Amino acid sequence: MVRPLSTVTSSSSSKHRWYYSYSDFIFFYPWTVLFLSLWTFLILPSTLLYLFPLRLDSNPEKGFNTRGTVYSLPRIGWSQLQPFLLKGSRVVVDTTSRIKRGWADDLFNSLGSIACYQQPVPAMDYLAQVIVSVPSFEWLFSSKFLTEMCQMNDQLRPALQPFDQITPHRNIWHFPNYVACVSPVEQINCTYIKSEDIVKVKSLINFCAEYRSEIIDCRRECLERVRQNQIEQQPLAMVECRECNPQLVPANCSTQMMFDLFYRILPKDLTARPLYINSFLPVFTYTSYQLQGYPVRLMDFVNLQEALRNMSTDQYVIKGTLLDVKRDLLLEAAIADSKYTLVAGALVISLVVFYTRSITYCLACIVQLLASVLAAAIVYRIFSVEFPLLNLIVFVLLISIGSDGAFLLFSSFPNSADSLDSESFRECLHHTISTMFLTQFSTVVPFFLNIFSAVLAFRCFGLFSGFTLIFNYIMLISFLPAVLILKRRHLDPLTNKLIRPWKFIVYQIDDTITDRTSYLLSTVLLNIILRARYLWLLLLFSLTATCGYVSVTGLHLPQYNPLQLFIASDPNEFYDNNAERLFEFIEQKIALPLTIRLVWGVAVEDQSSFFDSHEISRLSINPDMELSTVDDMKGLAAFLLRLRTLYFIQHEHKFWPERFLDWSQRIPCEPGGICCNVNNNLFTDRYLDHCMRVSTSQLLTSYNDTPLYHNKTFEFVGYTALLPTKLKYSHRFGNLSRSFELLDNSIQRKGMWYTPEWGLMSTWFDLQRSIIADSTQSVVISILVVLIFAASILRLQAVCAMISIVCIVVCSSGTLVLMGWEVGMLESVILVLAVSLSFDYTLHYGAALPSSRLCPEHRIRTAVEKSTRPVSMAALSSGLAGFALLCSKTHAFYQLHICDFLLPSLTIIIPLTKSS
Repeated sequence: MVRPLSTVTSSSSSKHRWYYSYSDFIFFYPWTVLFLSLWTFLILPSTLLYLFPLRLDSNPEKGFNTRGTVYSLPRIGWSQLQPFLLKGSRVVVDTTSRIKRGWADDLFNSLGSIACYQQPVPAMDYLAQVIVSVPSFEWLFSSKFLTEMCQMNDQLRPALQPFDQITPHRNIWHFPNYVACVSPVEQINCTYIKSEDIVKVKSLINFCAEYRSEIIDCRRECLERVRQNQIEQQPLAMVECRECNPQLVPANCSTQMMFDLFYRILPKDLTARPLYINSFLPVFTYTSYQLQGYPVRLMDFVNLQEALRNMSTDQYVIKGTLLDVKRDLLLEAAIADSKYTLVAGALVISLVVFYTRSITYCLACIVQLLASVLAAAIVYRIFSVEFPLLNLIVFVLLISIGSDGAFLLFSSFPNSADSLDSESFRECLHHTISTMFLTQFSTVVPFFLNIFSAVLAFRCFGLFSGFTLIFNYIMLISFLPAVLILKRRHLDPLTNKLIRPWKFIVYQIDDTITDRTSYLLSTVLLNIILRARYLWLLLLFSLTATCGYVSVTGLHLPQYNPLQLFIASDPNEFYDNNAERLFEFIEQKIALPLTIRLVWGVAVEDQSSFFDSHEISRLSINPDMELSTVDDMKGLAAFLLRLRTLYFIQHEHKFWPERFLDWSQRIPCEPGGICCNVNNNLFTDRYLDHCMRVSTSQLLTSYNDTPLYHNKTFEFVGYTALLPTKLKYSHRFGNLSRSFELLDNSIQRKGMWYTPEWGLMSTWFDLQRSIIADSTQSVVISILVVLIFAASILRLQAVCAMISIVCIVVCSSGTLVLMGWEVGMLESVILVLAVSLSFDYTLHYGAALPSSRLCPEHRIRTAVEKSTRPVSMAALSSGLAGFALLCSKTHAFYQLHICDFLLPSLTIIIPLTKSS
């Protein structure tokens, strides 16, 4: 085994005096260090966690909101203010408790037990849906396909039966039923389809497909009126859809079912192969029932999803489902996937046993990893009791990242008790401390930077992962050296006597492997690095330039699915990722009106916890709100008039301040009484409060336009109004950015704030904006901090190290983009991981380079022989940990599987090339 080049200065050096004392204490008192380490990092944290346990949060969206941004306080303030306005105009402005939001939308009563209909099906967009894959458009008209898919209703009947009491529908609206209903000889449902009907319907659909855009444009007007009636809670009977213009759309193509066939069932591209078609089940989604307070069981939806997954035949394949249950299934799936960390740990531990030939050291590594997690958990418990699901991936990160220190320490440690003395131990420990300090803390920096993120889940992840790696480092330089000392002194002599015959065989195998490895490292790899260095550098910079271009042009935020929880092939995620691309109606379903809530007189004091999402802000009276004079009222009315006339608003109805001024002009005044006519000479500003209260008894005020009064003192507090706009919500960050920028520039007034009526719109925009800012900040600051660390230790080699790090980051990013990655919430965390890993192995090579007084070839040879073996073992352990996650079902663990497979190879190859 290659001994590391000594980097220890003479014992007379005063700056190393503290280190010598620490090293000698471990060397002469290993039992004391062992017990202190176990007590501090294992026994005590375990006891405290038993008494004060963490609570694993089952809500995947909790924590994925922001704090401390310009949009977070208004959003939180409105979520607290809204429940009071649902009951009246009196509000409590000193509340400190969270009140859950209530949704007032009703699911509409729908009639019809047969498949055919003439008017739009109420709330059809919110029914559960299934995407089916078939080979081609022609396949849809085969009698075997139509017959088998028509049987879906009977096959799903047991799973649909629990919903019979809460849904008026009984038929599935799939393609066979539409064939039956648009047939010239109209049938009740698909069970009555005849072969001649199929031929006629195929001809009719092909004919109407030429008018597809006209059909959709014609019926969209009716669809908008249906949606408006839903918002205004008007009866559905008031909506009557007129026939399309016969000059634009043939009469046999203008029916409601033909419109829904092209709008909801068939994809945009009918020539695609395979072809995906949509179907609507006779039940609403789980979220729809929950929001309306219907008593539905999650297990009923789970059974329905399982029944759908088992329905694929040789005629069609179930690809996607919309049941809105993925958030509720995530906790169970994440816990199941976290069990793969045991497999990952077993594989890595097997590698440690193979490399070290020591079960004792292997068990010590297990204790080190476990103690690191427990100690970090108890520190995390001080700040928050909630444990987000994102923190589960820390276990895999620790297995893949935390093992390189164990390999480095063992490779540097004296081989036998005879060669183990205080000087050799100092040399080994100094190399381990200095090298691992540089690499471990360069990894910790990006994680700790997440603490300053605006996203709560990132803060919690940064806190837990950062402390986990810190405690792992402390155990590495205290607990593991003590174990190795005791092993060399007491266990090795005993095991040498007991297993001497087996030891000979093991060493024979190990010597063979070591000889082959040494040949590869000392001869093959060195020749490649030295003789082909210019070619390697050319290829590397070409790869970096290509990946840089791919990253700049292809790296973007999620376009269709802002919250992916499972792997892309999961039916729930397949629907969310592809439905908007495939079907016309999804875009309009998502494009909800961006209505704005304006609030005056209520201030939101930021008293929320830095890590706990349950602790929120407090409402108080805003002293900047002034409405004590007529000029104040006129100014407020003029401001609202300006907003109403903006080109992206165009709201016709006047707000209460405007209506108050109109009302006051009609009030007669008499001497000796209170005058409420603001234009009369008898009116004074001290009458304004009384007149405002009188006006609310004569002017209609409501949830969307009302003055606010204190719940206890009844004094005037402020005013709130709902401002409708023509802006639409979109998952795309660019569209939302333009909308919010327009609102920010248009709505500015002292004493007020605004927020979207539906808080989730602000949440997603704020979250995506924070991801961009936090990722950029983390990468830039991490590189600067590591540059300082590297410059202080590596001196001039720091320049090459930073070039290598930048190349790794760019190549990793470009490769992941080519694999289809988008910068979602999880991917931004993994990007930080990529940055930290790029530091790790690069700095290993940099720290291994000997003095510049040696010839370049000898320096490279020494660095490669000194570092490549432990670094290769660390990279292999990361790859094995990633391989164990191959079968993961959740998005977090699967993306980590890709990361652990890809990044180690880049972080080994690029630093080796740069070292030449």
